[in-house]
Amino acid sequence: MKLHWPPVTKEGVEKIRNLAEIAALILAGGWFLFRGEATSRLNISADVQSLKLTEDVAWLRCDAVLENVGSTKVEITKATARLQKMLPLEPYIHKRLETEDRLLKDQSRVVDWPEIDEIVTAEHVVLGPGEKQMLNWEFKVPRPTTVARVYLYLIDGKHGTLGWTVSRVHAVNWTETPKEPSHEK
Repeated sequence: MKLHWPPVTKEGVEKIRNLAEIAALILAGGWFLFRGEATSRLNISADVQSLKLTEDVAWLRCDAVLENVGSTKVEITKATARLQKMLPLEPYIHKRLETEDRLLKDQSRVVDWPEIDEIVTAEHVVLGPGEKQMLNWEFKVPRPTTVARVYLYLIDGKHGTLGWTVSRVHAVNWTETPKEPSHEK
């Protein structure tokens, strides 16, 4: 028995080639997604420093270095920096420490430290793969705050409310006041 193949035409070969290209693109896209390469990857390192300005006010600065370690661009559309007072303890937290098994309230995953200040900015930061950028925030810290928590939340422009968080605990510097420059000659 002899098989009869249809005659090979230029149009037939072109259709087969087009179908093979489409299949290759679909497979490559699937492999890209399977490996997680389509997700944004951002490393955030944060440094916090403070300085006593007066007997009742300290200055606190948070510098965050953002580094895109993924293979797709990262787009940040909003940044929130929150300064919270940890020490001295507020009475409600002190009471919780003495009377309850947990420091956390209800089903919370973090302690509800009192807020000193919050800065929300409509940042528009775009980082290509391997790029870095620094963002910074400055706060006024009132006495008697001795230990503060800085919490950062950066919103991913591609996903709306998803994003990245980082927090740092910092002992506020109440010991040194910068010396005023002398203008005497």
